[in-house]
Amino acid sequence: MKYSLAWLGRYVDLSGVDFAELANRFTLSVAEVESLETFGAGLEGIIVARVEEVEAHPDADKLTVCQVDDGSGSLRTVVCGAPNVVKGMVSALAVPGTQLGDLNVQSATIRGVESHGMLCSEQELGLTESHEGILNLPSSWKPGTPLHTLIPLIDSLLEIDNKSITHRPDLWGHVGVARELSGLLERPLQFPDITVSEAASPGPEVEIHDSSRCSRYCALGLKGIRIEDSPLWLKTLLHRCGTRPINNVVDVTNFVMMELGNPLHAFDAREVVENPIVVRLATKGEKVVTLDDQERQMTSKDLVICSGKRPVAVAGVMGLANSEVRDDTTELVLESANFRAESVRRTSIRLGLRTEASSRFEKSLDPALPPIAAKRFANLLMEICPDVEVSSRLTDVSTADLSLPTIETSVSHINSRLGTALVPVMIHRFLRGIEFDVEDLDGDAFRVTVPSFRATKDISIPEDLIEEVGRLYGFDNIEPVQPSVEIPSPYRHPDRTLHRRIRTHLSFSFGWTEVQTYSFDSEPFLERIGRSSLGRVAMRNPISAEQTHLRNYLIPGLCQALERSQQSTRTLSLYEVGRVFAPLDSDEFSQPYRLGLVVWRHPGEAGAEDTEETLQHAAYAQLKGTLEPLFERLNIDYAVEQADGELPVWLHPVRSGTIRLADGTVAGHLGCLHPDVIDGIECGPYAAAMEIDLEILMARLGTESKYDPIGRFPSVPFDLSVIVPEKITHEQLYERITTAHPSWVRKADLTAVYRGAPIPDGQKSMTFRILFQSQEETLAMEEVNDVIAELVKRLENELGGWLRV
Repeated sequence: MKYSLAWLGRYVDLSGVDFAELANRFTLSVAEVESLETFGAGLEGIIVARVEEVEAHPDADKLTVCQVDDGSGSLRTVVCGAPNVVKGMVSALAVPGTQLGDLNVQSATIRGVESHGMLCSEQELGLTESHEGILNLPSSWKPGTPLHTLIPLIDSLLEIDNKSITHRPDLWGHVGVARELSGLLERPLQFPDITVSEAASPGPEVEIHDSSRCSRYCALGLKGIRIEDSPLWLKTLLHRCGTRPINNVVDVTNFVMMELGNPLHAFDAREVVENPIVVRLATKGEKVVTLDDQERQMTSKDLVICSGKRPVAVAGVMGLANSEVRDDTTELVLESANFRAESVRRTSIRLGLRTEASSRFEKSLDPALPPIAAKRFANLLMEICPDVEVSSRLTDVSTADLSLPTIETSVSHINSRLGTALVPVMIHRFLRGIEFDVEDLDGDAFRVTVPSFRATKDISIPEDLIEEVGRLYGFDNIEPVQPSVEIPSPYRHPDRTLHRRIRTHLSFSFGWTEVQTYSFDSEPFLERIGRSSLGRVAMRNPISAEQTHLRNYLIPGLCQALERSQQSTRTLSLYEVGRVFAPLDSDEFSQPYRLGLVVWRHPGEAGAEDTEETLQHAAYAQLKGTLEPLFERLNIDYAVEQADGELPVWLHPVRSGTIRLADGTVAGHLGCLHPDVIDGIECGPYAAAMEIDLEILMARLGTESKYDPIGRFPSVPFDLSVIVPEKITHEQLYERITTAHPSWVRKADLTAVYRGAPIPDGQKSMTFRILFQSQEETLAMEEVNDVIAELVKRLENELGGWLRV
């Protein structure tokens, strides 16, 4: 929204005010000012001048030589190219030295004739877009008078963000903004003159058939109308605020709308006077032609204004072409109404027809405004067109609740909330300055009566009054202090915290890619890979015949993502955190969270020495290498054991493992993909998957982080290779190594497994890199060798192994 400070100055004294500082204060106290634009800078030299003589230019067909009276007592020669210049007309003269935009006016010789100035058009002065000829001013204006003292030639324009005044319908007019400036500057508000002498004859008959959508409708008859141009000052102010001047009647309706905020509409009386004005709902399919000459189809939820049965306007949006004011209009019927915001908004959106009127009505306008706006229109039209008369009484049909709400509060309550020490007289002055009525009660309490223009969707509770006092005092004047109460930390949902920690670990530490798949299985995919998942939840209303059951594992969806992506990349590491669905008794089901991972490498990445077995082992090892630091970060003790129970049907029957927690609970499974799955998605042997039940992890999540201080003494690495029977597992060896000397063994990593000559059949060689370190002293190699010797004896006695040399 744009607001002219010259226009605002009609209602509040702005003399001596720094407009830049005013814009900043308005932003801090009322609404955000997006820009402050100045017009007419450098036009102080434009003066009123009368054309005394007009002669043809001796050397140019389209130029004239004018002698103009500039009030100095002598005539000034000016060469002019305007087609409308005639003897006796009064116009605007730019004397030499005046800056007109990019043009600096100077005395010059034009085709052999000296010219000392320039007669200006409305466009050249930034008044309107009209440039057909020079400005035609009233003949009574005295030559030599600075033009800016007669019309708003020099002005500043405030542009306010519409979003910041959505809740303030009173600010959608200049008077509302002037009221705020009045309160900020503590200067009186001069309300526009609405004095009107109504005629004795009855006003237009009005019938409201739907009072829920139209709570008030005013109609007023006027006669003696003569359609002509509006005065220059009125056209200028409208143009400055983005409205194109049309004629005096339309311009005055727009002016009052932009002044008071209440839209008006003028009908040609010939089209409505013979029938009552009826406010009703349209019939379904009813067609109308709006003022923009577009045919529009109405619905049974759209409100229309009718002359009898014939629609003449879409209520709150736009008038119809069949009743518009024409050049030969001599009598008017003026509409000034209040429509329900929701009704206007829905109609405007459905028709794709957003107008200045609809944008205001949808803000919930003050129901007390319609008769005020109607009288203001009549007063202003009679001021600029002396022949106009009010031909009837004002018809005012209303079902609106015009009672004013009251709110009780106290000075101490306001000060306690704002952190101020304002005295009662200052608080009362702030509120009365914006037209709130204040009544003192016992003690420091007082009662406030909210004016109607702030009561529709803004002020309703004591906290609203606190905001009013705070903004008028200036929030920037309130000294900031620390909160007087302790602010608790925000609640952190444990599930989401766990998921975030997992995502951070996988995505940022290991570079895995997170995906989100559908919550239901694809039946064709399951059939193609030869896997049917039992114990699933059937959907009563499936989205398709191919997706009829909710998933009970994450792995199928991840395998589908792998299948879709393997043509465009060489390696994939995908994971998903999501719910699965497990049926319970009585048609109910649980929805636990799971973590699923799939790793894959393109078969073409395999080396010549890689066999299917080694590729599957590498895929399995990559998953396990991701699992270990994840559980370490979560502070959960676990072990990966060879699967000895039922496995998910997606995993390899042999090359798979069970993830078992320290208390014996199975948390999930990991392993190579089953050969049937590999063949179904044609992904090759390097593919493995893992799925973990996060509900089980959540119940056993470690609360304290493990911390190993950095050793002060050097560490001693030792590579140990032992030959053990094939049946011996990594876990069995690892447990005996780490307990050989718990305070010295800091780390034990399996680095190699070897089978083949010279290792006997049924045996394998396993190599561990062991890191010894003491927190109390530097270890000697002899001490380490003693521990290794005792460890080897234990391995021989308990596992049947021996040292490989």
